[in-house]
Amino acid sequence: NEDASGIADLLQHLVSLAGGLNGMDSLFLPSYVALRDHIRGQRREESSPLTITRDEWDRLAEGTGVQGWECERALGLFHAFGEVLRLPQGKKREDIVMSPQRFANVLACIITTEKHRRAYSRRALLRHSETDRIWKAYDSHLRDGFLQFLHDSDLAVPLQDESGPLGASLLFPMLSDMSG
Repeated sequence: NEDASGIADLLQHLVSLAGGLNGMDSLFLPSYVALRDHIRGQRREESSPLTITRDEWDRLAEGTGVQGWECERALGLFHAFGEVLRLPQGKKREDIVMSPQRFANVLACIITTEKHRRAYSRRALLRHSETDRIWKAYDSHLRDGFLQFLHDSDLAVPLQDESGPLGASLLFPMLSDMSG
């Protein structure tokens, strides 16, 4: 009616209606919780892959009830919360690190105190031509993403001069180890 006298009743009805919907008593949708639980279960398996493709992510998410555009939203949230890690890959493909804890091993190949690994970051320089050797244990299509992650996270900065890129990056965490 024109005097808005029924607004309180309408509000009470809407709150009651929303309270009866599935998942309204939870901070996250049940499908997101199912997806998180599935990912955590996969991590416990020794044979689980470090990464999956974006298409595999979408299939995994849809299998737990996350549908359509929600797959992108779930991926963004899971990345923000540290459940997964999106590897920057440009337009070629997108890979998702399913276990950010295992990703520490990728970083340890160059950011380390182990003498045999420090050869890859001599004088705090990561030579891009050596990434195939450094990350030989990982699929070759992931290596550009690993390097871009270092740049995006400010762990390294690509070096260049007025003529262009120098094919190396300065590794900030290794600056204290300038002994070579």
